Amino acid sequence: MKGQKEKFHELNQSIQGFVKFGDGSKVRIEGNGSIMFKCKNGEYRVPKEVYCIPGLCSNIISLGQLAEGGDRILMLGLFMWIHDVQGRLLMKVKRSPNRLYIIVLEDVGSKYLLGKISERVKLWHARMGHVSFSSLKLKSDKEMVQGLPRLTNPTGLCEGCLVVK
Repeated sequence: MKGQKEKFHELNQSIQGFVKFGDGSKVRIEGNGSIMFKCKNGEYRVPKEVYCIPGLCSNIISLGQLAEGGDRILMLGLFMWIHDVQGRLLMKVKRSPNRLYIIVLEDVGSKYLLGKISERVKLWHARMGHVSFSSLKLKSDKEMVQGLPRLTNPTGLCEGCLVVK
């Protein structure tokens, strides 16, 4: 769950509802989408189906959702470790005195994912097997691929390429 709408890469605002907390309080859900953050090991993660709750002061990660995605979570003593499907350590977090695991992650807003790439550029980037944007521009400028339209401003980052790396 995340509180800032501008941090979402994609946001479906037709998803509405409420989340009820342990103390009985409820907060309104104003959308569902994907965000991107940088893990402590330098890798990028793009969790999907993240609720947008503008009234939320702190972001909350669901351990259940991480486990459903194949991550392994181990809590022992004062620490929690989260490993990805390949067994690589993503996070190691010390438990706070109030029994919470507070993880400080670097937000990567949607502006860093795609910059000013048009939908047509994203389509051709995917069609060409996620070739680099500079190679895609070269192919477009020199008309090296039949049917490839003139692409303007093909620079930026691809969410899929970042996740795989």
